[in-house]
Amino acid sequence: MLPLVPVALLLASTLTVDSSIPDEPGQDPLAPAQSGMVQCYGPDVASHTCSLIYVFHRAHDGSWIRTATILPDQSQPMTVAVDTPVTVRQSAVCGTFRRDQVMMAKLSYFERQVPADRALPFLTQIADAMAGAFDREICTRFLTVGGVLMARPFMTDKNLQFPDQRVIWVRADAGYRVQPRGNKG
Repeated sequence: MLPLVPVALLLASTLTVDSSIPDEPGQDPLAPAQSGMVQCYGPDVASHTCSLIYVFHRAHDGSWIRTATILPDQSQPMTVAVDTPVTVRQSAVCGTFRRDQVMMAKLSYFERQVPADRALPFLTQIADAMAGAFDREICTRFLTVGGVLMARPFMTDKNLQFPDQRVIWVRADAGYRVQPRGNKG
C-alpha cells in the first residue's frame, strides 16, 4: 500500500517568483498563470523540486483546468498528474475532486508515463485513499505572511481548514519538478 499525501497537497537565475501575487479580496489569484507561470508548493530552490506543482490552462470556453502533479509516495519517483476544472470565487481558487478524474490521471515513473492498463491498479489505490475528499469542493486562498506566499486550503462544505503551505510562482521552463527530495534524477 502506498503512503499517500493529504488531499490538500493534491495537489536561482532560472527562478522567477512573482512578487505581485494578490493577497487582497477582489484580485485574481491566477493572474501569474495567464503569463505562463506555475505554482510550486513546498519549494526547494536548491534542488528545483516541489512537493506539488499546479499548472493552470485555459479551456476553450475560457474556464480554468488545473493539472496537479503530486507524489503519492514521498519515497518513490512516481508522480500522478490529475486534471480538475477550477474557478475563482471571492479571491479563492476552487475545485471539486471526483473519482473519475483520478482514474483518468497520468501516472509516471522516473518521468516516463506508465501505460494506462499498467497504471490502473495504482490509480485505483490512490482513488480509494482519496475517497473522503471526492465530490467536496476545496478552495485555496493565497496570502502573504512575512513576505512569503502561503496557500490556505479549506473545504467549503465543512468548517475544515488544512495547514498553510508555502508556494512560489515559477516559470514553466525553470526546471522545477515533483520528485522525492534528494533525488536529482
